[in-house]
Amino acid sequence: MEKKKIIKKITAILLSSALLLGTFTGCAEKNQNANSSNGEITIDVAYFDSFVWGYYIQIAQKYGIWDEVFGDDNVKVNLVGFTTGPEINEAITAGEIDIAINEGDQPFLSGVANGVDLTILATELRQEKTLIIVADEGSDINSAADLKGKNIAVPIGTYVHKSLIGVLQDNDISVDDVELTNISAAGDAIAALNTGDVDAYIGTVFSLYSNIQSNDIKQIADLTGNGAYAYLIGTNDFVKKYPEITQKFVEVIYKATEYTAEHLDETAGIIAEGTGIDEEVIKELYPLLDTELGFTDSDLNALLSTQEFLIENDIIDEEITDLQENHINTTFIENVKGE
Repeated sequence: MEKKKIIKKITAILLSSALLLGTFTGCAEKNQNANSSNGEITIDVAYFDSFVWGYYIQIAQKYGIWDEVFGDDNVKVNLVGFTTGPEINEAITAGEIDIAINEGDQPFLSGVANGVDLTILATELRQEKTLIIVADEGSDINSAADLKGKNIAVPIGTYVHKSLIGVLQDNDISVDDVELTNISAAGDAIAALNTGDVDAYIGTVFSLYSNIQSNDIKQIADLTGNGAYAYLIGTNDFVKKYPEITQKFVEVIYKATEYTAEHLDETAGIIAEGTGIDEEVIKELYPLLDTELGFTDSDLNALLSTQEFLIENDIIDEEITDLQENHINTTFIENVKGE
């Protein structure tokens, strides 16, 4: 079986499990606890607890942004940590999540193509240099051109999956020329590199920095020219039911993102505590991220390019015909920015 078919099968298994789970639990069950007897509304929010760009709600709560925006509104947030986008899609399908912070382009499109009713509220993250490919320090792999015939660890179905294949193609290496192993956690990938179970790994420089500095692993490439995008997304069900709350939530994320970048000496401590990444590493590398909330023509073109890539590689079957009409809603961020 061709490797791209294997990739599609793995991705389909992740998504079909989510859809099957949704069949049993039902999205209609969502928000049973959203309206309590005292009128309190709880927003169930997914975030990536190992990523430095996942802590905007905690920062908003710590520095008064949440209270400033929501005021006396009886709205609470329930934060749920995840490792990958496909896991978030599964939870959304099960009716457990209303909004997700920094969902990647590939899992977003794969989810929508498989019936998960999501909408983009804004682009949150654009990455190139902070996503890197590493190999064991003693490896004979010194550049992306050396990856042909190698076993590469990658969280399959995530936003870096597509970027990795883009890097390979830039070096005249097809997906059939490599073996992909599904590993999400950086620690697991580093252990696999050190034992020789895999030859390379793609991940964030934040989670790999200390191992590079200790000469345990080495960086062989970054994703320049093959950037990965992530979005603030909501379920269409929640956004349509609670447009005013959605508007305020987008404002909270916008203000918290700006505050994080402008007060990194303060906010890095919260991020370090949550991720386990050294605070000084966060201060050094965070400015390399493009975290400006919005949705530009360039963002749309990048999303459509990812969709084309997913179709060409048999990861989704066909174009999402209502993508722009029903799965991108930039009204809220435009209101926040006065556009």
